[in-house]
Amino acid sequence: MCYRGACNNLPQCLPGWARIATPFGDVPAAEILAGTLVYSTGAMGERVIVPVSRVVRAAVSARHRMMRLELDDGREVQASFGHPLADRMPIEELRAGDVLDGARVLHATPVAYTSPFTYDLLPDTASGSYWSDGVLIGSTLLRMRDAVGDSGRVAP
Repeated sequence: MCYRGACNNLPQCLPGWARIATPFGDVPAAEILAGTLVYSTGAMGERVIVPVSRVVRAAVSARHRMMRLELDDGREVQASFGHPLADRMPIEELRAGDVLDGARVLHATPVAYTSPFTYDLLPDTASGSYWSDGVLIGSTLLRMRDAVGDSGRVAP
């Protein structure tokens, strides 16, 4: 189970139905592949189109929970506890009244997740950010990428 920033060392993150922003329209996370073009943020925070460098599908237990955020502009996003936002803060730390991606959080609710897999992707940018259900979020795979040396092994 994913909680307090630890996902059993797995990137257990988005539901398969989460809509990822691409230049061709929103695509379910479960359908994103390495090489798929997605929107991310560049070095100056600008919106850029880049390929996805890595995708992970992780098996989760029947007890897995996610955080659902409902925003005052109508957007709603759901991710595993510990999944980073664009500023790398874990999604579970947000509360009603906080601001996310320019909107106020109305409700931050833990919810059961009954699908067998979660999904995450890594856009080929330094930020590792992308839009899920219209909300700019980060990738759990960014910290994994940053921890891997030239040998491909995780650095101590």
